Amino acid sequence: PVSIEGAMKIEVRHDRPESAEDTTVLIVEDEIVGAWSMTQQLDQLGYRVCGIADCEKDALELAETYRPKRVLMDVRLRGEGDGIAVALKLRQRFDQPVIFVSGHLDQATFERAVQARPVAFLPKPVSLTELDRVLRA
Repeated sequence: PVSIEGAMKIEVRHDRPESAEDTTVLIVEDEIVGAWSMTQQLDQLGYRVCGIADCEKDALELAETYRPKRVLMDVRLRGEGDGIAVALKLRQRFDQPVIFVSGHLDQATFERAVQARPVAFLPKPVSLTELDRVLRA
């Protein structure tokens, strides 16, 4: 894993026509390599990434600004809080469901995450086929 000190908040803009049923995706991931890998996968599938955040504050700001149709959420994030706390806030503020993408999902974490009523749980590394299937659901 690559570790980068400091915040990572990236707003991504594409000047191409809407695609993949006009689905915009927000990526919330604390590892830059994982975030860019998901960005490339989504681009391959025709989805538009509206931003990448690695902490709660940036994730909430990007979600409020762009109102993505889907959010890919890692359980572990930089700083205080975790992806489950962010998912609960997104559900509460915007009725925004998330797709948890994580390599760290023990039973206790899973039980907490279920409270956010996610669309799905995907293990890392995420397969292209599975990612597309879940995003289209």
